[in-house]
Amino acid sequence: MVEHPGRDGLRAAFALIRLTHPDVDLRSWLRFATPRRKRHGVVTVRHRAQPYPCGLCCFSRDRDLRLGEVLTAQHLVALDLLDPGPLLCALLDELEALAIRLRCAAVRVAWTPDGAAEGMPWPSAGRVVVLGSLPASTPAPQKR
Repeated sequence: MVEHPGRDGLRAAFALIRLTHPDVDLRSWLRFATPRRKRHGVVTVRHRAQPYPCGLCCFSRDRDLRLGEVLTAQHLVALDLLDPGPLLCALLDELEALAIRLRCAAVRVAWTPDGAAEGMPWPSAGRVVVLGSLPASTPAPQKR
């Protein structure tokens, strides 16, 4: 189940951020993660039977020199001991849908500096294009 959490949901997601960033305190996390004018936010995912999130990513709407508006995803966490793939796919599907709603030309996934994301089970279906444009059927962003 994918959600755009409110303040209580962000507090619950703090445990996931601590897994990847143990030096971040709750106050800093809440200040960073609180949505601002639809340009920045957090998406969480959880199993339907569980009350707490087991995956999340932070996103921001940015400008790219070549592509125009892009949705940048960072701090991806998908925690499942048996198979994190479905959690990651749910997050990536929501990022793609969000990019289309926000009229972004691409979804950019920021890799972790230590390369930990290289072992992630990235879907091969190409639903989210990293550092590229969405499929041709996606409406192009309007020039202002």
